[in-house]
Amino acid sequence: MCGLLTLIKKDINENEINKFKLSLNKINYRGPDFSKVVKKENILFGHNRLKILDLSDKSNQPYEYKNFILLFNGCIYNFKELREELKHKYNFTTTGDTEVLMYSLIEWGQEALNKIDGMYAFLFFDGEKIMASVDFFGEKPLYLYQDNDQIMISSEISPIKSYLKEKLQVKRNNDQLKEFYHLGFLLGEKTIYQNLYKLSNKKIYFIDDQLKLDRIEKKSKISKKFNIKISDIHDELILSIKNRLNSDVLVGLFLSSGLDSTLLATIIKKELKVDIDTFSFYEKKESETIKYLKSITNYLGIKSKVINNLSHEFKNQDFKDAYQDINECDTYFPYYEMCKYLKDKTNIKVILSGMGADEIFYGYNKYEFFYKYRYLYKINEIIFNRIIFFSKIFNLNFLNKLKIFSGNNFARFLKIKNNDHDINIEKIYEFNFKKEIFEAAREFDIKNTLPISLIPALERASMRFSLESRSPYLSKKLLDLVNNLEDKSTFFKEQKYIQKQILRKYLPEKYIAKRKEGFFYKNPSVFKANTKLQNKYELNLKNFRYNQRAEIYDLFQ
Repeated sequence: MCGLLTLIKKDINENEINKFKLSLNKINYRGPDFSKVVKKENILFGHNRLKILDLSDKSNQPYEYKNFILLFNGCIYNFKELREELKHKYNFTTTGDTEVLMYSLIEWGQEALNKIDGMYAFLFFDGEKIMASVDFFGEKPLYLYQDNDQIMISSEISPIKSYLKEKLQVKRNNDQLKEFYHLGFLLGEKTIYQNLYKLSNKKIYFIDDQLKLDRIEKKSKISKKFNIKISDIHDELILSIKNRLNSDVLVGLFLSSGLDSTLLATIIKKELKVDIDTFSFYEKKESETIKYLKSITNYLGIKSKVINNLSHEFKNQDFKDAYQDINECDTYFPYYEMCKYLKDKTNIKVILSGMGADEIFYGYNKYEFFYKYRYLYKINEIIFNRIIFFSKIFNLNFLNKLKIFSGNNFARFLKIKNNDHDINIEKIYEFNFKKEIFEAAREFDIKNTLPISLIPALERASMRFSLESRSPYLSKKLLDLVNNLEDKSTFFKEQKYIQKQILRKYLPEKYIAKRKEGFFYKNPSVFKANTKLQNKYELNLKNFRYNQRAEIYDLFQ
C-alpha cells in the first residue's frame, strides 16, 4: 500500500533534504495519494501512501504519536481484533491498521510480531532507535544500504540508487554469478550491489543514530495442533480469503486456469457471497484454457476479463527500469503486463492471487517425486550415481526419472558437487539428512524461493502500477495447519489433493480434473542467447533459462 524511505546520517543539511525528497519521488507510484518527509535530528523519514484502508488523511504517514514515528507498508489482517485488545488503553482516531500497528509496537515491542497476522514492512522509531521488520513470508520488501557515513532503508532500490548515485556499485563477484545462474536468485540478504542488503524475513533489525546495526533472529512461536482435518484447512482458508477482501477500495482476482485461483474464486462467490471481477491473460485468442475460463466464470456467475491483446515490446531500457533487484527476473514481466492493464483500464486497487499455494500444499511435481523415491535419496552417493548411470544406459522408465534431479537440480538438495558451476552446494542449501527429501525441498522453497524470487516479482509489478497484491495462501496459520497434518501421504493421493477435496464441495468434477495450461507468456525478445559470459565463466548457456539469466546479469554490468 505504500513506499517508504529513511536516511540516518550524522549531518543532514538542506541540500540533503532536497536530495532525499527527489529520491522518495522515484517511488511515488507506490503511493500516489499522499507524500511527506519528517526530520528528527539526524534522521529523515519519507513515505508515499496508497490509500487502501481508512481513506481519510488521518492515516497518512509518517505516522506520529508522542515521540514515536511509524513508516508502514502492507496490511494487518487482524487489526480489528488487535484494536479490541488495545482500545481500553489507547484512544483511536482512525479506522485503519496503521494506528493499530503503532500502538501494538508501543505496547508489546518485539512480541507484537507474534500477535500480528499480515503482510508488512515497517520502520518503528521509539525516540532512540529504529526497529525494522518484514513479515513471515517476506511479502513486503525493505532494502538497507550502509557505509561509514549513512544508513538508508527503502521499499525499493531505486531511491537509494538515486540518492547515492555513483556510490552504489555493482558487485563483480564470480561466486555470486554462479549462484545466480544456478538458482535464478541470490540467497539470504545479498543483492547485486555493494553494501546493499535485502532485509531478511527471519530477522529483526535495530539501528541507532550512531549507525550501529544489529540483526536479531526472530523468535517465532511454534504451535503444535493435533487431529487436523481437511475441514480445518478449509475453514482457515475461508478466513484468510475473507481477511484479504477487507478493503475500502475495489478488489479483483488474478484467475488462471489452475486449481489454486479457481479455489479462491469459488470460495469468494459460493462461501463468502462476494462478487469479484477476475482477470486472466493468455496470448492465444482461442484455446482450451480460454474456453475453460469462460465456462467456470459462467458457472460461478462472476465477471471475467481474458486479456490477450498485449503488444508492448520490451527494450533493454525497459529491463533496466524494471529490474532493480536481480532476484525479480524470472517472473516479473507477465505480472507487469497484467498490472499495467488493471491500472490503465480498471478502478481496481487491490488484486488477489494464488501465490504460494504450490509451496504450502506440496503442489509441485518435484515434491511428489521426492516423496515417491524418498528412500533412494538416503543411500550412498556413489551407489546413487551408479543408479543414475544405468538408468541412462538402459533407459529404465522409473529410474530414468532420477536423472531429472541429478546434477544441477538434484544438487539443490544433496551434498553433491555441481560440476557445471562448482559451487558449494552443502554450504548454500544446508541440507539436513535427518529430514525427508520432499520436506527439505518444500522448506527450501518456503524459506528462500518464495521470499527472495517469486513474491518480489509480483509485489514490484503490482506496486509499479499502484496496486496492492494480496495472497490468501500466504497465511502463517494456514501453513501451521498443513505442517501439522501427520500423514503427509495425504498430499500425494493425487496432485493438489487438498484443493480438489475442497473444490468437490462446490464444483462438478469436470472443473476439478482440468489440467493447468499455465500462466502463458512469451518471453520478451531481449532474452536471447548471450555468449559474452560463456567463455569467461565456462558456463553452459545452451539451456534457455541460462540464456535468460546471462542477458539479465549482463544488463547490470
